[in-house]
Amino acid sequence: MLAQQTTDLLHRLKLPAMAEALDEQRRQPDVVSLDFEDRLALLLEREHVARENRRVTRLLQIARLRHSASIEDVNFRVKRGLDKSQLLRLATGDWIQQHGVLLLKSQKYRRHLGV
Repeated sequence: MLAQQTTDLLHRLKLPAMAEALDEQRRQPDVVSLDFEDRLALLLEREHVARENRRVTRLLQIARLRHSASIEDVNFRVKRGLDKSQLLRLATGDWIQQHGVLLLKSQKYRRHLGV
């Protein structure tokens, strides 16, 4: 009975991913043998990832982007003059935290200017 009460409380506290992960942990004998801190860390990680995924989904909906694309979708085998290591470095977002500036020029824009 305490298990169901704990799950219900997690839902009332708006921790649904944690409640789901706890139910999954109860069904997995290898996880039950972990230390309390390890199990708690797994639960917290699940909730964190779920919240981050919801946040990204919400921001993408707000952005109303014309095309759905991600860095994983870039085909580096096609000759476009992309530097793979530089693009992957930019994808980390470190340049944003360092208050850097990024200027992108497209071939279409360059043709329009006659460059």
